[in-house]
Amino acid sequence: TRTVYYYRLKERSIIIDHYAIQNRNSVNREKTIGGDIMADRKLCDSEYRFMILVWESAPIRSGELVRLANERFGWKKSTTYTVIRKLSGRGFLENADSVVRPLVTQDECQAAETDYFVDRTFGGSLPKFLAAFLGDKKISAEEAEELKRMIDAHRKK
Repeated sequence: TRTVYYYRLKERSIIIDHYAIQNRNSVNREKTIGGDIMADRKLCDSEYRFMILVWESAPIRSGELVRLANERFGWKKSTTYTVIRKLSGRGFLENADSVVRPLVTQDECQAAETDYFVDRTFGGSLPKFLAAFLGDKKISAEEAEELKRMIDAHRKK
């Protein structure tokens, strides 16, 4: 199973990189983090879990990150260094003097993922997203008021 997992990790990374290359002129390129294009900032699941480890531990020496990745994910040293190299090359991490630091925040990555999900799944429609999210669930009066406050705070003027 572990061999298949590593193969899937590599396969998913290739697919994501290929998607970013093919869609360099898409509308999603207007969304930026730190001046870089969001279409080039997609993370697969394993990369996102690795970034969580970095966000929790940063700044962290790369050798210590190797140990933590082994404990948490069962990764070999070479796998961790490969992921560090790839994420550094794509602008997520900085690895200087064997110290790894994130170049983007977790909030920035979550916002980009949310935008991508709503755009892809609901055609960018927040009402459709909210309707699907709520389904048959009922919310309290306090939750409804909180949602109204959030909507008012983000309303275009």
